[in-house]
Amino acid sequence: MSDQLNSSLSPQPAVNPLVKVPEGEKYTTLMVQHLRNTRPWVLFLGIVMIVVASFMAIAGLVMIGSAACMGMGSLGNSSFSSYSSGDVTTSATMLVIMGFVYLALPAVYIPLIVFMFRYASSMKALLTKGKTADLENALGHQKSYWKYIGVLTIALLGVAVLVIIGSIIVGVVLAMNNMNTFHMR
Repeated sequence: MSDQLNSSLSPQPAVNPLVKVPEGEKYTTLMVQHLRNTRPWVLFLGIVMIVVASFMAIAGLVMIGSAACMGMGSLGNSSFSSYSSGDVTTSATMLVIMGFVYLALPAVYIPLIVFMFRYASSMKALLTKGKTADLENALGHQKSYWKYIGVLTIALLGVAVLVIIGSIIVGVVLAMNNMNTFHMR
């Protein structure tokens, strides 16, 4: 009994990535069942991502179009004529910037969508043909998906750090300007 306990508590040897795994049909019915149950969710999430990316692109176009209308409205009699031209220009500029961001964000989704649909396609091939190569393809597409998510997460964490540093710098500069203005009065 104590030998079993000791063997279960002892550290397991690390897997050597250089060791070759024997080739052949090495998957079980349960593995295939898990993939079969996963495939509809992969397809669903891929479709949701397409819809979200489409709405983001449409929102970006609407923002850019709204900015163009604001610019034209400030020239004549319109609901924007009560604003000073600087307010309209600033608002229009912000809308254009936000519009381009909303147009760029769907580009981030495209590789994710492609990896998901390739993964689902490879799973379907595995379920219909039962070939190990189809399982390898499915797992390769899944690896690409998660690798992309990992790289994207690192990039977004970097952007977040830059935004925090930039916000601190802007806050300090604005505070110093306010102090200089206060002392001059």
